[in-house]
Parts: sequence; structure tokens; C-alpha cells
Amino acid sequence: MSDAPSRWTTDLLLAGVVVVAIGATLVGTELTGPVRWLLAIPFLLFLPGYAVVSAIFPDQPPPAATASTVSPTSRPGWTVRLVLSVVLSGMLVAIIGVVIDRLVAVTIRLAPVVTAVTVATLAGLVIALARRQRLPAVQRARPLSSGMIVAGQNRLGVVGSGGRRQTAVLVVSILLLVGSVGFIAAVPSSGDSYTETYLLSETGGELSVETYPETFTAGEGESLYFGLENNEHRAVSYEVVVVADAIGDDGEVAIQQQVDRFTVDLEDGDGRIMERQIAPTLTGEPIRLRFLVFKDGTTASGTLDRSDADLTTQLWIDVV
Repeated sequence: MSDAPSRWTTDLLLAGVVVVAIGATLVGTELTGPVRWLLAIPFLLFLPGYAVVSAIFPDQPPPAATASTVSPTSRPGWTVRLVLSVVLSGMLVAIIGVVIDRLVAVTIRLAPVVTAVTVATLAGLVIALARRQRLPAVQRARPLSSGMIVAGQNRLGVVGSGGRRQTAVLVVSILLLVGSVGFIAAVPSSGDSYTETYLLSETGGELSVETYPETFTAGEGESLYFGLENNEHRAVSYEVVVVADAIGDDGEVAIQQQVDRFTVDLEDGDGRIMERQIAPTLTGEPIRLRFLVFKDGTTASGTLDRSDADLTTQLWIDVV
């Protein structure tokens, strides 16, 4: 009797659908708190490793495979494969983080990590699907087949008290690992909280901090790129007010003009670089251009006390 394709492909197709759905949800929505980590835990701690294990072991475990031992000539049982899925998931996610941070030279952010994990998981599932298909029908792994529970009990050796204890230890270990990661992720870090700001300008098609436009023509916009990075251990709604200051002989602000104003909402660990057209009409040499950053600082009337800015980034320019 031929083996129905659904029996040996269901788990791979289901894993593929789940990883794509969770990845799209994490990137495309603004979920926070327990719901976000409820999705992130299987996405990071199980699915990538399951894809790798499925690709390495495309065949059905033999009856002799147990949860406690894997001889060089035998294939691991289902419990061992589940444990390996958790272990390899952590290793794979760590490798992806190092590659993104060191080799690709991209600051670690949610979207690049989720995209990389999704692609790696799907690649492993495709390889697993191809390897299973090359095997005879009776040898293909069928984790979700109707006989898996009974057969799995026999293969895991749960009929004996020793087997039950070993299986229980493995299951509890997995639960503790997943629970620990979830707890660490849900509890805010005790490290310093801060927001980073910086100004960039475009030179030769690249953004840099080495050269800025020195002379502005009144009323004509010049492009400046303002960067914000949130390391406050919480989501923050920033309001940025850009002002041009004419400084009097006494060193105090003689005339002040608001040039720009915008808001930015960032999750913890996120950052954004925004291009702004800055067009002061207040002429003078020099004029102090200040980017005043307020963390949740909007008053009920929608105005801001500029003397209470949480962060200030400034640039001296001439406006002619």
C-alpha cells in the first residue's frame, strides 16, 4: 500500500505555515508583552531546530530508539528529536544574530532577525521534504500519523519506570528552558536605560557624520537625517521639535523660531533614521539649529516646554 503524502508532509507544511504566520505577525503588527513572547518562544526556540532535525533525520525512528540513548548505528526517537529541536534552535538563532551583527553589518533589529529566522527555517523544511521524498514510503518520518502516540510510547521506553523517569526529565527540562527564556524576555532589563540621537548628512550618496551643510538659504529646505534609538526598556513615543536660535551678544537666545516638529513611536531596542527638510527663515550668522527630543513629553494642550527637553542635538549654521 502506498504511503499517503499527507502523512509524511503534514508536520513540515504545518511548521512552514506557522513560521510564516508568526513572522508576519511579529513584523507587521505592534504586539507587546505576553502575547508577543507567546508567539516568539516557539518561533525562536523550536521551529528552526525542528526544521534542521527533520532535514538531518528524514526517516522514521526504529522501534529500538529510546529517549535516553542514541547509539552510533541507530536513529533517535521522537523525544530526543524534540530535545534536539530546542537545542539547535538556540544555536541557530545565536548564529543568525552574530551574522547580522558582525558580517552583514546591520544593527540587530526585529525585522532582520525575524526575516532571517523565517528564511532559515523554511530552507530546512524544504530540505527535509526533499530528503523524505527520496526514501521508500515505509521509511519516511510521520510525526503526526495516527499511530505516533502508541508507537512513540514503545520507542521511548515508557513502559518501564526508568523510561518514564527519563522521559519526564526531558519534558521538564524543555519546559524549564522555554519558561526561563520567556521570563527573562518579559522582565525588563536592569541595565541603564537611555535614548540615542544623532544627525547625519548625505555625502556622495552615503550618510555620514563628517560633513554637514554649513549655509542655508532662508526658506529653502536642506536635507538632514535625524536618528533615534530607543534603549529605554519600554516602548516610547518621542516628540521632536526643531528650532532655530539667533544668539544675542550676551550669549542668550534673542530670537527663536520653530522649524519642524514630528513624532516617532519606537519599541524597546528599535531605531529609525528620518530624512527631514529643514528650512529656517530666521537669518543670521551663526544660527543654532537644535533638535529637542521629548520622551512622552506632550502636555494636555499639545504644547511643549522647550526648556524641559530630555535630549538635545544641535548644529551651527549660517542662514542667508
